Parts: sequence; structure tokens; C-alpha cells
Amino acid sequence: MFRFRKVASVLASALMVGSTVGFAAATTYPAPFVDGGADAVIIYGSNPAANADLAAATSIQTDLLTRLGVSTTTDTGSDNSGSTDTGSDTGSDSGDETPSFDPNDPGVLKFERPSDLFNLGETLQDMQPGKITDEDLPELLSDGTYTADDGDDFDYEQDIDLADGLTLTVFTDSEYNNDDPSIGIRIQDGSPVLNYTLRFNDEAESDVDSNGHLEDFESSDIEIMGQSYTIVKALNGSNIELDLVTGAVKDWLNKGDSRTYTVDGNTYEVTVDYVNTDEASFTVNGESTDTMSVGETRQVGGTTISLIETQYQDKTGGSERVRFVIGADKLVLTDGQEVEVTHGGSTDTIDGLSAYINSQSTSNGAVRISSIVIEWIASNDLFIAPGDMDEENMPKMPGFANLVFTMTDFVTPAQEEIRLDPSGDLKMDMDVPIKDGTASFTLLSGNGTAFTRLGEDGDPLRTTNESTLVNVKDDESFFASWNDGNDAETYYLKISSINSQGVDIKNQLTGEVDEDNVAGSTATFGDVVLTVEGFDESAGTANISINSNGYFDRIYTKEGLEIWLPVNTTGSLPNAINLNGTANPSSWLMWFVEEDEDDNIGSGAAGATLEAGDLHGTQDSSRIFNVTIKWDTTNTEVETSVSTSSADFAGGKFDDLASDSDTNVGWIESPLATYIMHDTGPDQPTTTIEYHGAESYANVYLTASSVASGSATSTGGGTTTTDVPIIQDSETADYEDVNWIVVGGSCVNSVAADLLGVAYPTCGSDWTDATGVGATEYLIQTFDRGNGKVATLVAGYEAQDTVAAANAFTTQNLDTTAGTKYIGSEATGPVLQGGSDAGDDTGDGA
Repeated sequence: MFRFRKVASVLASALMVGSTVGFAAATTYPAPFVDGGADAVIIYGSNPAANADLAAATSIQTDLLTRLGVSTTTDTGSDNSGSTDTGSDTGSDSGDETPSFDPNDPGVLKFERPSDLFNLGETLQDMQPGKITDEDLPELLSDGTYTADDGDDFDYEQDIDLADGLTLTVFTDSEYNNDDPSIGIRIQDGSPVLNYTLRFNDEAESDVDSNGHLEDFESSDIEIMGQSYTIVKALNGSNIELDLVTGAVKDWLNKGDSRTYTVDGNTYEVTVDYVNTDEASFTVNGESTDTMSVGETRQVGGTTISLIETQYQDKTGGSERVRFVIGADKLVLTDGQEVEVTHGGSTDTIDGLSAYINSQSTSNGAVRISSIVIEWIASNDLFIAPGDMDEENMPKMPGFANLVFTMTDFVTPAQEEIRLDPSGDLKMDMDVPIKDGTASFTLLSGNGTAFTRLGEDGDPLRTTNESTLVNVKDDESFFASWNDGNDAETYYLKISSINSQGVDIKNQLTGEVDEDNVAGSTATFGDVVLTVEGFDESAGTANISINSNGYFDRIYTKEGLEIWLPVNTTGSLPNAINLNGTANPSSWLMWFVEEDEDDNIGSGAAGATLEAGDLHGTQDSSRIFNVTIKWDTTNTEVETSVSTSSADFAGGKFDDLASDSDTNVGWIESPLATYIMHDTGPDQPTTTIEYHGAESYANVYLTASSVASGSATSTGGGTTTTDVPIIQDSETADYEDVNWIVVGGSCVNSVAADLLGVAYPTCGSDWTDATGVGATEYLIQTFDRGNGKVATLVAGYEAQDTVAAANAFTTQNLDTTAGTKYIGSEATGPVLQGGSDAGDDTGDGA
């Protein structure tokens, strides 16, 4: 028996949308067999006499393939036929455009959890605990059934186990982004990436022939990570070996026949020159191969061709045909060894990609395989990161190029900028965006060796860690802030006047003035409520208190960053600065506190306090960082500095830019990933803080890569296949979900007998009695198969009449609606018979 087996392709997802609703309306050939893509199988008899019908079957296949855009030039007088399987190229080219993905696509896995985006410091396993299965990637890791060459079926599952330590962090590498600090996942050379496992539910079993071949595995197809492979060789040596072949087009072709294929826009005319048991030779675009054995691959005619199997009968009229792959890639999996790949005519061992085939021998000498594991260890530095990189650094599984990691971007919801910038030699200025705009002010000033005051001469700054500012003068600025943990706001204010009518308080950004506040009265700015506790007109001072949840020593930026201002005190406050002693300080540490990922603002949100640089309570300390304001080493100029110990920088990196060695950058390893840039280029170094205002995260995906397919056609709603296989009547079980074209009558084709409801075989006059088809005539009759699909019987009284029927079927625009019946001859052409009940004919049939 000849077997034309084909694993159902994932490319068929968009094929049959229109063909499952029945065929009440008239349908004309080539519909429903071609409807956007192929939706058909051609069935001829397994009876040896049915070989005479292969010419008719091949002519129908050729016509359908031509309508699908697959060029064919086949000798219709041959006694064998072709079957075109659609596969995928394992290679792909890197592009410059940032890809976009639909997380709902069954071929896409996005690394995130329902309540947890992918933040700095987290790993792929944090986002995807446990194994990746068909629930995560249904297209890539679908459960499957492997059919061995002896017809035995074995169900299997697929999964991926990610390595530990694949952390989203900040890294520098000379092979990526000019060695600048970058956000992504760096997988160093020699580090594990993942294990892929194909696991049989019941062990796949094969007999072993005298040459050590696992004969039941050879010439069978299996789908691995969404790609169909043919096992061309299976050996039971000291280590199990499986040779897998895939490619753009798989086909059957007879000796002496030619067919033209289009792969990636290039055409290849293939001719079979020689066929024998387990060997053959080809000519491709005028260039001939030597004699090839089954499983071998050759570079010829501008492509690669691989011989899958041969069918050879050494007798007159016997079968001489081959199954082969155009655009072929070959993978050799040997237990415990690195995978070997043949691509583009060259064969190489893939560094870091190893196969483990778990097997055991049975008492009767057979071999059972329980699982196939592919271990991927990086053989170069790999970067799951945005932007361009060399092909060797792309995180794409070698050999099995259907699997690739991609990071499209790192999302920062806001980019709010806070600057600390020296002004002259003696002052440190600060720009801070708050509710009403950007507050620009002098934070500290000094005498060249030490700090002597908050603010500057002419514009002093008042702060306190208490709820009341005491003796505020009418030339002093202050910040008044309010924070309940969920919302916060800050106002930059000043006592603009103290007179007999009261105290005037001015918003320095809007110009708004709350006037004439006498003792006990309140001035309101948003949620900040200030109370004038008293004032002294002659001294020009006032005491101002703030409402609950209010502060005079903190600033909350518009996006929610908490900034601690210096407080002139001898206490142990984290923001204390002692300007009252004889030896004023030459440096001061300024603290910043991010929100958490739930937008809780500042240290008070978690019931924690910042004390002398240490955080106490339940708050995550990684959210705190600081900047040092100090005098330079010559004690002549004020400057800023950032120490790597002052914050938990992602990846431990606070590094200079390759393009500007004077500028160091880093990201806080926290959900908000605040960015800090320290520029030492100017005479007095400055610091810029970019605050992101909400949870910052990476978009990282695991997908099937886009690979070229020589006979696949993209059509708006999905991908369709151009495969129209020819099978025998014993092989229909795998093709229930497509339309059937049944070639040959009930004398040689059991499916024809089933359609007509007669015993098999039914021949001669019994066929005529049942169908009305006599000598020199043919039948073309369409049946409803009851599953939304049809079967059209194309059969003649003799083989030459079947050829005439096939010609009429493909050239006369016949109605293929279920229930139609034509009887004809080469002389008369097809004649429609009486009405719509023909599809229910239960006559004798041929």
C-alpha cells in the first residue's frame, strides 16, 4: 500500500470559514475545493487496477494547484501522482523595524501577569511561573498525534521550561547599543536559555530492522513547535538518531515528470531523472544532482533539495516516484549530542543546542521513545532588548527558528524632569515640577567651603519637620505640601506682606494671593489649609501651621515623587543639616522616595518613616535614592554627586555613556524605574532625575517567528494552504474536515462504493444498472457528506472514460452543489441529470 500521510497543518486556520454552512446555493467548480485556499483531497483506489486512474487524479490536482498559483508541468500520462505539503523555512532575516504583537494572538505569549507588569529586577519566570504549555502558546505547543509509518498513533504534548535568571535589568555590552547602559535581558554566552520537550503520552514504538533502522519511524511526519518535519532516517545505535527534514514545499513526483515551484519569489523546475529502491536523482533548473540516498540533501539549481522516500516497483507499469523537499533544511537529533543542521547546502553543528532522546528497548527488540528534549544554551551573548542587533545576538532558537524572544520597548508612563544645577560657585539651584508649574529656587548656598543657609541671600527658604513654621519673615519662601497616601500636592508660597490687616500669602507660580489673614484665619491652596497662628507686624514675622497630612519639609512633584528638603536642626532627621554650629557641613544628602506600583505616594503611604538614611516599616527600600550636594575637592565650587551605594541601581549599573564619558546614567531597580543622569562635564557636575509617575514595564514576547513558506498564500484574515494531496481510499481518516474528489468507480475505489451505497467491488453491468453509466460514458456526481463538506465522484466505465470525466470536471464549470449528477461521454460532454436528488442515489455504483 502506498501511503500519502500528512500531519494537519496549522496553516489551515483560515481555510474553511465559508464551507461549513452547507451548500444550499449553487456552487460551481473549482468551488468548494478552492475557496480562498485549498479545501480538498483527491482519493483514488488502493486496488492495483486503480493505478490507471492516477492520470485523471493528477490532472485534477494540477488544475487546482494552477488555480491556487502553484505552477505545475506534469506528464498526465503517468501512473503516479503528486502531493504538495506546505512547510516552513527554518531561517529568517533580522529586520530594522520594531515588531508589534497582538497579545491575544494564539501564536504570541506576553510575559506579564494579571496584576503584575514586567518590572526591572523581575525575571521571565516571575511573569510565567512553571512550564509554558499549549494553554500559553496554542499554535506553537499544541498537543498532537504522531502517526508512525505502520499506522500506529501516539499522542504527545509539548512544553517549554525557561532557565532561571533571565532578569530584566540594565546591562552594558560591546555587542549591543554601543556599550551604553541599556534595559533588557542579557543572556551571556554559555548560559542556559530553555528546554523544549516533546513528551509522548504513551511511548512511541518502532521495530528495528536488520540494519538498525527504526523502520516504523522513517518516512513519517511529526509536528514540532508548529512546524512539520519528515523523519527521513531513524537509527538505533549507541545513541538514538532522528534525521528530520522540513522545507518550503514537499511533493511527490514521478520519474520523468517535471513540475515548477515558486519559493520566496524564485521559480524552480524540478525533474525526476532516476528512481530506485532508497535512491534517486533530480535536475533542478537545468542542473543535475548525483544519485542521492533517502535522507540526503543537495544544493542544486539555486536551492536545496532533500530526498524523503521512494516508491519503486521493478516491473512494467510499476511505480517509480519520489517524495522530496524543495528549500530543504535538515536537522539531525542524536541523543546526548549537539544538533546538526544542513541549510543552504552546508552542514554545521549548532553550538549550544543539544538533543536528548529518552528511550528504552522492549523485550521483543523494539524501541520505545518517551520524550525528545532540546536544550538551548547561548553560544553568543544574546539580548532580549529593543532595537537592532547582529543576527548572532538575536534571541532566536537556532535550528528551530520558529521560536524567538522579542522585547519591543520599555514603557515609562511619564517623563517628569527634576534638576539640581549649580548656579555660580556658591549656590545649588533646583527645578521641580509641582501642581501649578515648575518651581525654580535655590536650595542651599554657602561660602566656598561649607553651606551657610537654606535658599540664598535675598530669597531665603524656610522648612521645618514640625507642623508649624515659626517666625516666618515676609521675604522668606516655603513649600507647603499635603499627602494622604493616594493623592498629594505641593505649593510654592511666600509671605508677601505682614501689616495691620493681617498676613498675605502668595502662590509664587500662579501669582494668587490670599490676603489679610488675621490670627486664627485660614488660607487654602487646594488640599493645603494654612492657619495663621499669630503675627508680629513690627517684627515682620508670622507663625503658620498646616492641616493634617501636611508638611513643610517635603515636595511632591506633579507625578508623585516625594523629595525631602533640608531642615536646619541638630537632630538626627534624615534631612537634617546643622547650619547653627561653628563648623557648617560641606555636604548634604537629599532623599527621594518613589511611589509604589499601586500609586501609593511617599513613605507615609505604607506607615513607614525615613530616619537618618534608613527606612523603617513596611515600605520597599528600593524605592528610596539620594543625591549628594557638596563642595568640590578644592572647596571652591558647589556640585552634585551620585554614589552607586545611594540607590539600588538595576544591574548594579551607574555607568558612563559611550558617546559621552562625562555622563553617567542608571535606573532605580523598582517598579517605577526612575532614571538618574549625572553630568560631570561642566565645571560643576549636575544631576537630572527623570521620574516616571507610574509603573514602568517591558513588553516582552515569545512567538513563532515569521518564516517564508514557498506554497503558502497570505490572505487578509489569516493564512491558507495550497496543498491538494492525493491519497488512497484507505487513508481518508485524516481528511474528514475537507471536501473530497473521488476518482474511479466502485470496482476499484471503496470510497466510491460507500458514496453510492453499494458493495465493494461493484463492477460492469451492476455499475451500469445502478448509475445509468454504460460503455464509453462517465459519471460526475456530488454528495453531501453530512459535515458541511461534499464528495464529488469522478468516474468512467473504463480508465480512459475517467480521464474524460476529469477533463470535463475541470473545464466545463460544472455545478458542484450536493445533489447534482452529470452523465456524459467524450462525444457528448456532461449532461445534467434529473434534479437535486442525485446526491441521494443509492444505486449499485461502480
